[in-house]
Amino acid sequence: MPVRTTITALIWAPDWPEEMLQIAAEFSKQFAGATNVNWDKIGTVSFAQFHLQKDLVIAYFDADANLIARGRKISEAQLPMKV
Repeated sequence: MPVRTTITALIWAPDWPEEMLQIAAEFSKQFAGATNVNWDKIGTVSFAQFHLQKDLVIAYFDADANLIARGRKISEAQLPMKV
């Protein structure tokens, strides 16, 4: 079973390992203005859940601080109409 680590911080914490500092720096570049950031890590994938403007967003990073996926929560009203 993969090891899961949860870190809650504004953007970063000074006692994080170097890998997380690099990921947090890349996160800050790509998601300026993010608030309520919560970090998790499963295996080699780190991910952040956060608010950006009015959206709840999640971003996944690999161990080299590359953004590998992102998504946002949407309401049912935001889904396309039935065809």
